[in-house]
Amino acid sequence: KGIVTLGYDLGICRSAFTASRFPGDESKGKQLMYIPVFQSQVILDIQLKRLDMKLSAEQTGERNTDPSGQQKLPGYTLLNARISTHFLLRQTGSFNLFVEGRNLTNVTYQMMTGYPMPLQQFSTGMELQFK
Repeated sequence: KGIVTLGYDLGICRSAFTASRFPGDESKGKQLMYIPVFQSQVILDIQLKRLDMKLSAEQTGERNTDPSGQQKLPGYTLLNARISTHFLLRQTGSFNLFVEGRNLTNVTYQMMTGYPMPLQQFSTGMELQFK
């Protein structure tokens, strides 16, 4: 017995400067700095009796880095995965063990100019949940 869930999320954000900040400024009507025009995410989640597998792809569009909209950070796509197993703790809760990988495609990206984000990240751990 298992459950398969496929989800898709799309966010479109039109956030613009409503007025020029100083005379001659070309920012009026341009997208706000560092706010992407769109973001989307696809998630595939497979749950079996004691095993949970989740795969997600997150896409972020271009972001302006100056008020005029002339300079932009490129968009990027991240691929993430997580596998976990869980055990019930009598009647009090559950105990989970997991292995997780983020940015599996090793994309070099920046959320702010000059601050590159971590490349591939792997983690393992345990989670306790009490009722």
